[in-house]
Amino acid sequence: MNSQQGRRYIKNRMGDELRYRILEHCGIKVAAVSRMVSRTCGRCGYVNKRENKYCERIGCNYPLTQLALDEIKAAEHAKLQELVDKSNLERDNTIQSLQQELKSWGEIAEKMKIYVDRQKKEEEQRRVMYDILDKRSPGWKEPFHATLRRPFQKKSERKLMIPALPEAVSE
Repeated sequence: MNSQQGRRYIKNRMGDELRYRILEHCGIKVAAVSRMVSRTCGRCGYVNKRENKYCERIGCNYPLTQLALDEIKAAEHAKLQELVDKSNLERDNTIQSLQQELKSWGEIAEKMKIYVDRQKKEEEQRRVMYDILDKRSPGWKEPFHATLRRPFQKKSERKLMIPALPEAVSE
């Protein structure tokens, strides 16, 4: 570069970085100059080595590069995802146990319904039998209930004196 033309456009008061950019734009290759020797921490102001991704100062550990910040964000995201997965698993287990409990309560309710239906049927059969007994032997209830209130004895059997029911009536 023997021409003085570059001095007209590249002034000494310009920074080195701007000067190198202009030269590169014009197609002039500039030798690689280590522009940055150190990195200053944005939080504490400590001057760190260029290779460091985090501040060396004890207790600071502030990320000095975008890559370090991305690593921190990825680690936090992984922890958050792990907590979400754990929470979802606990929720699913709780739902499953509640569904099983509901199913068991449903089975109990079904058994109770069968029991109540059987009791209703037996009560209906008793009512039919009492009606038949009332027709065949009026006044049978008092001796019958008196017998039920105390231990059954032979003379209680004679007091009842209920005639045998016809076969067609019994169910």
